[in-house]
Amino acid sequence: MADWHGEVDFPALKLKLVASIDAISGIHLLKVFMDTSKYGSEHIKWMVIIHLILW
Repeated sequence: MADWHGEVDFPALKLKLVASIDAISGIHLLKVFMDTSKYGSEHIKWMVIIHLILW
């Protein structure tokens, strides 16, 4: 393995995965907030709740 790869242990990989999923969720939520007319208020509420759980 090349020196610049470094060591990635399981806890660090898990944190990176959770951070990536949270970032994707946040970006999708921003996309929803840009055009709220497409989604019902109940749908938006559940999307916010799910994002907060991931956060």
